[in-house]
Amino acid sequence: MLLSKLKKETKYILSVFFIWRVSLFLIAWISVFFVPKNKEYLTSWLFDVEKYNLINIWFRWDSAHYNSIAINGYQWINSAVFFPLYPLLMRITSYFIPFNNSTIIAGFLISNLSLLIALFYFYKLIKLDYSDKISQRAILYLLIFPMSIFFASIYTESLFLMLSVASFYYARKKNYKASSLFIFFACLTRLAGIFLFVSILFEYLYQNNFKLKFLKSKDSIFIYLSSLGLIAYMFFLYMKFQDPFLFISLQSEWNRDFYPIWKILFDSIKYILINIDKFFTLEYFNNLVKLSYLFLFSVINVLVWKKMRKSYALYMFISIIVPLLSGSTASINRYTLVLFPAFIIFAIVGKNKLYHRIISVIFGIFLAYHTIMFVNLYWVG
Repeated sequence: MLLSKLKKETKYILSVFFIWRVSLFLIAWISVFFVPKNKEYLTSWLFDVEKYNLINIWFRWDSAHYNSIAINGYQWINSAVFFPLYPLLMRITSYFIPFNNSTIIAGFLISNLSLLIALFYFYKLIKLDYSDKISQRAILYLLIFPMSIFFASIYTESLFLMLSVASFYYARKKNYKASSLFIFFACLTRLAGIFLFVSILFEYLYQNNFKLKFLKSKDSIFIYLSSLGLIAYMFFLYMKFQDPFLFISLQSEWNRDFYPIWKILFDSIKYILINIDKFFTLEYFNNLVKLSYLFLFSVINVLVWKKMRKSYALYMFISIIVPLLSGSTASINRYTLVLFPAFIIFAIVGKNKLYHRIISVIFGIFLAYHTIMFVNLYWVG
């Protein structure tokens, strides 16, 4: 009865979100009893991986580091690569949860609520340029995208998507005060928040025909101030560890370092070609997947540049290039999850019923696969 009174877009978003969430629960819960666990899981020291409940099966890999920060703060210097807003929200929310492992439950709630809010903003953002049908397909493709397992888990992807889509939505509406506030919090969530700063500044100049005099306006000042999110975290790192750039200098501890892009691409392709005998191994498959994502989203980036707003394309371009400069394609498939313009392109392509079926089936199959692997302690991004 209540659902029938809601607006069409609200009913659609709530319905598809509920189906997606329940489906992942069922796939994950059934799989943990039948799929062998990864015995080399690196963060199993934080909890008993043989004890399952509907919350801790979404607590994997980086989740453990965010939870550690939420409980103990930045006691371990290497944890400085994890930005503070998400664990801070976990800690604050945990005070209102009267159960054991309250920070883990808090992280789960934050991720899922953030995603739901992000879907509403995404729908509204797409509607500025396209039809309801394209908005609905984009929402669907985003949720069944193979990497959307990270939206369901205790990771920053949902929170960052909400902040990034909202910042673009308000920028498109020329409300730069609100847009800048979301960028500020995005800069406290992930380093990629600064990519939003650059992209929204570009959008602002685009709306004003690139007249440089507008760089001195009130709106532009709000955009400049949004970068204070990153500066605030840098100040904290200086006070705590005497190094404001610790989140960069520590990248080598996480197997990342500056690397020419052409070299990392050459090495990735070389690995695929010379290790064909390992085709049926998990390592080979993961490397093939990462290269495939990189190629696919690079092509989509070109399409976004040609068919959509240049600020969207700039955001995608920076978000793809900068991680490659770290000398690793690790997690590149997960990083593509928050590149929302790509899902608008998918939705446009999906106007063709055959392409819609192909996209839906491929995404759905690989989402199920990644869900099973993730909850059973295998690395998927």
